[in-house]
Amino acid sequence: GVSVQYSLLQTELCEEVPMRLSTDVGLLFSPVDKLLMGVLIMDFPSFYIEKSMIDTKEFSMYAVQIGFQWQIINSLLIVGTLETNKADVLGGNVGMEYMPFEGFRLRAGIRTTPLLPALGMGYSFSKFTLDVVASYHPVLGIHFKKKIGYETNVYKFVNNPVYKRL
Repeated sequence: GVSVQYSLLQTELCEEVPMRLSTDVGLLFSPVDKLLMGVLIMDFPSFYIEKSMIDTKEFSMYAVQIGFQWQIINSLLIVGTLETNKADVLGGNVGMEYMPFEGFRLRAGIRTTPLLPALGMGYSFSKFTLDVVASYHPVLGIHFKKKIGYETNVYKFVNNPVYKRL
């Protein structure tokens, strides 16, 4: 797949606005049933539409990600990514989701650079989803997030279990 983004950054100090057009290029494939793998190059190529003189660092010019999603059994999903970009040499995350019964999910994950663990749970009923997560940051401490969502089924792939909303 390919996507195109228009990025806009406004600085509080100078009130100048650099604008950039970028492209993301990715490849997604499923070598075996219930295993999904992908490669993504974000912000490649990218160029400035208007470049102003500012004292802040410029946008990161690229990021490369490889990832996987593996549904080991019908109720257990493991996901992970490795990423490299201009700021971090190598970073990544890994997570898992367990569905003990229909509509209820338990989640755990960890991200590197810095080390950020998270625990969460979600419940789906009808077309609504309620998610709650607690994450830890070494400087900011514990942070709680809540999300209520509504599914529109516009882009849902119903017949393939790998692509179903998790």
